[in-house]
Amino acid sequence: MRLNLLMNRKTTAKESSMERMHSLILDDTAASSVEYGLLLAGIALAVAASITALGTAVVNNLYTPAVNLFH
Repeated sequence: MRLNLLMNRKTTAKESSMERMHSLILDDTAASSVEYGLLLAGIALAVAASITALGTAVVNNLYTPAVNLFH
């Protein structure tokens, strides 16, 4: 007997592919995973933008004046 992991119920041999497709469409357990993934992607973009801005500020305020002292 096969287990349908998405719906956590046992499937029967008589269940048609259309019924399985319908149950997959109505399944909303992955929706919160997608939302967490989008949230994580947004946080990663914000961190990357912050690091880029910080790097630019360091180069402009510290590195460039230090290089100019030796030239």
